[in-house]
Amino acid sequence: MDAKRSNTRAVFTSSTMTAPVEKVEQALRVSDGPRVLAVVDMWDRTRGCGFAVSPDADAEVLFIFAAGFRWREELDTLEIGSTIECSIEASDRPTVNGREPRRVGRDAIITEPITTEVEGIVARCDDRGNAWLKCGERLAYFRVNRSGFTVKEGDRVCALVYDAPRGMRATRVEKIA
Repeated sequence: MDAKRSNTRAVFTSSTMTAPVEKVEQALRVSDGPRVLAVVDMWDRTRGCGFAVSPDADAEVLFIFAAGFRWREELDTLEIGSTIECSIEASDRPTVNGREPRRVGRDAIITEPITTEVEGIVARCDDRGNAWLKCGERLAYFRVNRSGFTVKEGDRVCALVYDAPRGMRATRVEKIA
């Protein structure tokens, strides 16, 4: 016969007397939650920070930083287009002008790539830094976010592409001479 366990447990205090403490469910830490794949879209090696796009999280852009990686040796090989696996946590930065800060990728490791290298032609671009690459019959979205890098419609480029919930995305886009 199983006896029902009490909802309190005894805790010893400094005076060696016991005091009843109510039991609570163990808290689930954010890092215990699901892990997602993300593709590094921007990485500044000197500052040790950048951004990654997670197709697993509806193409959410995550802030990543050097301290968020499990092994420091991985930072030597981290580059734009690398695939990482990480946990997503809320940022501890304050809200500024009503805008929530980006969530943070923590406990990251470099993993097998989810990208494919393709050559294509820039199909469309606008003055806000948005551009689309024609890959066969599909378009892949990318941002022209590097200083000194510009593209125009008709440019031949090489890029890493991957599937995301709202369509293909491209990263590490480079002009072909």
